[in-house]
This record gives sequence, structure tokens and C-alpha cells, in this order.
Amino acid sequence: MSNESKPAGIIVPKFVHHYSDVVGDEARAAPIHLLGDEGEPRSEQDILLEILQQLRRLESSKGNNSRRAYEIEFCTKLVERLLASSESPLSESDPTAALLLGYFYRGLTLPSQEHYQAVTHETLRLLHTEYSRGKNDIKKCQEQGREWIQQKAGELWAKDRDKVRKVNSVAEEVQSLLQEEAERRHRDLGDPMPLLCWSTRLSHIRKIVSGVAPVYAKRPGRPRKSR
Repeated sequence: MSNESKPAGIIVPKFVHHYSDVVGDEARAAPIHLLGDEGEPRSEQDILLEILQQLRRLESSKGNNSRRAYEIEFCTKLVERLLASSESPLSESDPTAALLLGYFYRGLTLPSQEHYQAVTHETLRLLHTEYSRGKNDIKKCQEQGREWIQQKAGELWAKDRDKVRKVNSVAEEVQSLLQEEAERRHRDLGDPMPLLCWSTRLSHIRKIVSGVAPVYAKRPGRPRKSR
């Protein structure tokens, strides 16, 4: 898919590409269509010849396990048996062979059980890896937000020469500045994580700034007026 045709704002997770690589490891038969390119019904002989071509391609591919190899050989014999008939239509010459061929060939268009299990296991592993990485990214972002709050609170108290600002006053100002900083990083840096991960709850911010507050800021009572 070209960049022009991708929906705006859609990011394909990395594990999707890994999954595609894993699924493509095993050769499979192509589905057979009963109608031609122009919508006309195809002859049974034409369909059987295409099936035979697909079976020979699978037979020459690497990585077939013993059961899949047997299924390919079995389907090949069924096709040859139907093609050898002089009756028309071919499917009515040996209905059992036609039924078995349809059943087993359909299975060859799908991943084998072993391959399906391997793909499922690999996909779950990749999903778990991406999930763990995502959790770590969130924790890292939350820690950055905590550090930013502490730093900003420290700066505000450093400017408080009269030593009158209490924890709640600083927390309220930091709350407003924190929201502005998260929006700025999203707008200017294209980083949405702060908007998603930084908590702007006043109770949360108050708890963080209390850890860096000077002693006078924690004392009960109203701030004394500056002279």
C-alpha cells in the first residue's frame, strides 16, 4: 500500500509485519474459481488441470511435512483419475473422487495444522513483546511527567523570595503548566504520549510537589502577607 492510500493517522503495529512474514513461510494451494475472467463458467477439465498445476507446484516446494505430502499425492491421484475418464461431466464419472478432491484440496489452500500452531505461538509471543514494550513506554513517560512536575515546582518555590507559597498554590499552577506542556509537545514535537500518560489531577500533582516542598510550604495556615 502506498503512503498516499494509507488512512491518515493509522499506524500499523510492528507485530503485524512480523506476522505476515511468518504466515508466508509455507506454500499453499491457490483457491480455484469456478468462473472465468469474463464471468463465464469454466469446464471441469480446465478446473482439474489448474488444480493439478497447483498440486505439482506444492509437491516441488520445500518444507512439506509427511502428512501434507501425502495429501498432495492423494489429491494428485484423484485429479488424474478424473481426467482419465471418458464420461462427461467428469465429476459424475466418479462422484466419490470428486467429493474427496474438493475436501482435501480445500485443506491445501489453508495453513497446515503444524504451521497454524507455529504461527499462533509466534503471534502470541510478538503480541506479548509489544504489550510489554508498551507498558514500559507508559511507565517511562509517567516518570518523565513526575520529574517535570518536581522540577517546575522547585522553580516556582525558588522564585518565592517571601516564602509565602503553600503546596496547594504551587500544585494548582503546576497543573495548568503541565497541561500546556503536554499540548506543546504534542503540537510541536508530534509526541502524544504526555497527553495520554501525564496525569493532571490536582490530588496527584499535590502529592508529587509535596515531596519537594520547602518546610514553610507545608505548614498549616494561610500564607502570611508580604510587606
